[in-house]
Amino acid sequence: MKKLKSHLSRQTASYTIALCAAVVLFMALSNLSVVASVWGKIIGVLSPFIYAFAVAFILNRPIMRFERKLPKNSRNKRGLAILCVYTLGAVTLTVLIGAVIPQLGLSISYIIDNMPGFFVKTYNYIIKLLNEFHWSRQLIAEIEKMWSAVISKITHFSLSALSGMVNFSLSLGSTAISTVMVLIISVYMLAGKEKLLFQFKKATYAYFSRENAERLVNIAHRANYMFSEFIIGKLIDSALIGILAFIGMLFIYPRYAVLIAVIVGVTNMIPFFGPFIGAVPCIFILLVVSPTAAVIFSIFILALQQFDGNILGPKILGDSLGLSPIWVLAGILVGNGLFGLAGMLIGIPSFALLYSLVSENIRSNLEEKGIKPDYDRSTIDFDKAGEKNNASKEKN
Repeated sequence: MKKLKSHLSRQTASYTIALCAAVVLFMALSNLSVVASVWGKIIGVLSPFIYAFAVAFILNRPIMRFERKLPKNSRNKRGLAILCVYTLGAVTLTVLIGAVIPQLGLSISYIIDNMPGFFVKTYNYIIKLLNEFHWSRQLIAEIEKMWSAVISKITHFSLSALSGMVNFSLSLGSTAISTVMVLIISVYMLAGKEKLLFQFKKATYAYFSRENAERLVNIAHRANYMFSEFIIGKLIDSALIGILAFIGMLFIYPRYAVLIAVIVGVTNMIPFFGPFIGAVPCIFILLVVSPTAAVIFSIFILALQQFDGNILGPKILGDSLGLSPIWVLAGILVGNGLFGLAGMLIGIPSFALLYSLVSENIRSNLEEKGIKPDYDRSTIDFDKAGEKNNASKEKN
């Protein structure tokens, strides 16, 4: 009788929870705009902690290496390692910003000054080419209309970009305050990471069964490995690609070597689409100042990305993710749709983690049923022992 009552109480509790979940889901779907607004506010409040966690996650490995190299008898090794890594990062960023900002300003002013002449030359060249081939006046008139529309759109875009830069400059003050806050939180996270991890682990074992808690801890360890391997490897790969782009630009057009190297290196962090996103503005900048340099750079960047995709990238990243190209592309597109450019970066390791967990679950279910897939022949063999077990279960 007691067992029946406990079973009924558990069943009633599960039905109640399921009903509440269904009601909450229905209310959320009926008020998506309100849910999106509330979710945006929550993310806005938590964003300093999210950014701080990202900074701490990226700098964790360098800090651990610095900590190992410090003498064993030195006091506060963790604090010294954090200070060294943050100082090195600040110096590197200062040097890059000091080198890029002046060139960026010169590039923008030079492009604005030479843009009208560039368009006039291009327009005259196109009209001359059409006249040489004896094209009809009506077709030339249509091309002139199209060209005028293109020029107006480019002018409108340039004015919008300039106003956006002004607004960005005005918001630098609040951005600087937020950045300082993020750095302070990340320092606290790195300084007390063992205590934080222990607290999360303790809460996991407190609210879940031992089996589920161990499974969650194992998933967390695997996620940490996949994300750190991919992001750190991508940072190293992008830094090397930026250096190679700088060396190549010294021979192509030295005046913009630093600017283009930084653009290529930073956009290379974005998987799959990054090389194209970085190459387009670089080619446009060079096209205005020197069409010959733009053509040479296009060939150079194509060769560089082939080298990165086939030799350098696999050497650094290896096959730690184990994803086929179709899943890599799916991770990029889904991540971009959810979180923008940052989502394109974290989408791949997220899909790799999900793929490995689903693969393990499928493998364990197949083993329970006595099914052995032959991946070489794309066939499925049924184990006789598994068939007998399944038959006996069906009889029982």
